[in-house]
Amino acid sequence: MNRDLEKIIRAMKDSQAAPREICEFLLQRHPYEIAEALPELPDEIRRELYEAFTRRELAEIVSFVEPEKAAELLEDVANRQIAGVIKEMASDDATDILDYFDEEKRQAVINLLDRETRDDIETLAAYEEHEAGSIMSTEYIAIESGKDIKDITREIVKRAPDADTIKTTFVVDNNGRLLGTLDLKKVIVTKAPCPVDEIMDTNFRAAEVNDDIDEVIKTIKDYDIDALPVLEAGVLKGIITEDDAMDAFVEEAEEDYARLGGLTDSEELYESTIDSVRKRLPWLSILLVMNVLVVILISAFDFLFALESLTVLAFFQPVILNMAGNSGTQTLAITIQKITKNKLENKNDILKHLGRETLRGGILGIAFGILSFAFSAALLALSENNGYEIYKIAFVFAFSLAISLTVANLSGAVIPVLFSKAKIDPATASGPFITTVIDIVALLIYFALATALLYAA
Repeated sequence: MNRDLEKIIRAMKDSQAAPREICEFLLQRHPYEIAEALPELPDEIRRELYEAFTRRELAEIVSFVEPEKAAELLEDVANRQIAGVIKEMASDDATDILDYFDEEKRQAVINLLDRETRDDIETLAAYEEHEAGSIMSTEYIAIESGKDIKDITREIVKRAPDADTIKTTFVVDNNGRLLGTLDLKKVIVTKAPCPVDEIMDTNFRAAEVNDDIDEVIKTIKDYDIDALPVLEAGVLKGIITEDDAMDAFVEEAEEDYARLGGLTDSEELYESTIDSVRKRLPWLSILLVMNVLVVILISAFDFLFALESLTVLAFFQPVILNMAGNSGTQTLAITIQKITKNKLENKNDILKHLGRETLRGGILGIAFGILSFAFSAALLALSENNGYEIYKIAFVFAFSLAISLTVANLSGAVIPVLFSKAKIDPATASGPFITTVIDIVALLIYFALATALLYAA
């Protein structure tokens, strides 16, 4: 689609079409398609089109792409025009885009904004990234208590072009405190005269500006809310729409996916090598230290390999590590899912979960222990070297695997819960981290049993 647009634009340019004519043609397409096509155009044509688009049109186009990409699209636009575009955008979207400008350009644009827009952006920018206030929009429709239904109807008609949503409007007192909400359908079917207080819904859900975004997303999902009011000491400060919640959810999912791979933050697809290395370095450094502990642990049991009859222990080591790591990661995924859905909020739920996962690990351990005993005994029996005690070694391997699977499941359940209680994202316990922890535990079990049952005997 983007290539088609580019060819058409070039054809129109070759035919001496005026930039505004090209803009009008483009505006027949979806704003997202236009935003995708613009970066592919020659710089000269793109600058002419930026001049030909109205500020409102350009604001709608950039609002359909990621903030970083929107900032790139506006990079060649004059600061005064950017300020005009920012003024036409929802305050939360504008704040996100400005964050991707360098500090000098960002401040220059902000200085060109009117006082109201500047105040809205500075208010949103003051909240922490994980707080509800950072993603709320200040473009909502509110009416004071005591007004008639016809007043809210006029207000909706008047402010609809700039509001993020008209499906829900809000009733406040003269101090801005939220008293209730009004559904658009109820506004339409109610005949005047009728005070808004009589038809407003006082059983509404709301968030505080400092609430965690994860809680906000859950509230919007659970109660099917199209616009969640955000309060500060009872005063209505903004709203979070379903679209805002979805964007936040996707961003959180991307961060969790990054942590699953041991990254400190999600990598952008086309980011620089330096930035990519910077994100990978911290956890890889921690994992290096943890893997050194694995080496130290193995070297502490080097006496086992001094006996020729026990060198076969090394052959089964990868099986124990991989099986334990895989089982622990599966439990980890289930545990994080439950934490995300607030299923592990109290002590009883946590204890039940730990008990169930430990039991599952024990059952799996017994099943695979029996299979591994048969497999290893058969393998050793077929070996040409019969100078070792086949069944003792097979038992150590099988018993170690059974215990390792049980402990791995318990670790996969305990670690993310502990992280969550410590206010650390449980996704940080994912992937390489928990696998390395389980490796250490599994090796300790394996070599300790081998020492007790084979070497000492």
